[in-house]
Amino acid sequence: EATEEIKLLQEVIVAIRTTKAEMNIAPGNKIKLIVSKYDHTCKQTITKYDDFILSLAKVAEICWHDDESPITNSATAILKSCQLNIPLDGLIDKEAETKRLEKSMLKIEKSLAATTARLANEQYLSNAPEHVVLKERSAAKEWQESLVKLQAQKQALSGT
Repeated sequence: EATEEIKLLQEVIVAIRTTKAEMNIAPGNKIKLIVSKYDHTCKQTITKYDDFILSLAKVAEICWHDDESPITNSATAILKSCQLNIPLDGLIDKEAETKRLEKSMLKIEKSLAATTARLANEQYLSNAPEHVVLKERSAAKEWQESLVKLQAQKQALSGT
């Protein structure tokens, strides 16, 4: 039981740190954490180890969101037993971050389009070594996943 608690605690701290990094929130900035869509085990573990979360993830306060209404204008991390929400108001310059995300998305879209075009070319596929084709497919998949993440971050910024 203790091992499962510590595993969940570790997942919470890593998810908070990762979300802060993805949203360009300085690691040392203390944030408000809103926990939603949680089960009993999650609430019990976070409550029991809240001092560790406050310290290790640089959280100023932990709040519980009991109703099903969505939490707008927040970055979200979804775990098996709960959803972690970090309100973005006052933490980042939304306009500058939106521009940065759009620039990154454009760059990824160009790379993805070029790779997709190569993979659609029958002559390329028949002439290229198999390991090169596999590498291209892997890169296309990674760019697609990155694009989805960036779109989710942009959507979180817009509060929709």
